[in-house]
Amino acid sequence: MRLLLLLSKIQKVDRRYIFLGIFLAVAVPFFIPVEFAAKPGAETRRFDNELAVIMQKEKPILIDIDFGPQTMAEMEPMLRGVLDRVFASRQKVVFLTFMTEAASPVREYLVEMEKKYNLRYGSDYVFLGYASAYAYTMNGLGKSFKAYFHSDDRGTPIERLPLMQGVRSLKDIGGIINIASNSF
Repeated sequence: MRLLLLLSKIQKVDRRYIFLGIFLAVAVPFFIPVEFAAKPGAETRRFDNELAVIMQKEKPILIDIDFGPQTMAEMEPMLRGVLDRVFASRQKVVFLTFMTEAASPVREYLVEMEKKYNLRYGSDYVFLGYASAYAYTMNGLGKSFKAYFHSDDRGTPIERLPLMQGVRSLKDIGGIINIASNSF
């Protein structure tokens, strides 16, 4: 009953006032800046703390990037945050992907970071490229990187990369970060 009464009153309002209200609702935010500050949640703070711990180990970090164009809008900000954090601290990083469509964007991100942080490929970071069979490869990397990656994404033999000379297996890695849109 009350709803019907409210609707009948709304119908009697001059349409110019309704359009004026809509105009103000749309126009005011253009002239009055509104900021939305994102507050990190508990999981984000825990990840940040764990990242700080693995960066103190003075061992390279392995970052597995597994997302494609269909989830780039959600995953890219997280990846950029991690890349900025690790490269700003001059952390050595080994990258790989288990999704063929991720390889090309990863190359672009790394070129951008190389310029931004004055990085040298081969000594500051390495991109091993695409690997298939996630569980099989990750298990194998626990024994030997060389057995699963004979060369990097650029075709350079692993033994000729300064960063990889100290990385024989996952025991030589400070931590693993997986930024993925899938559920490997």
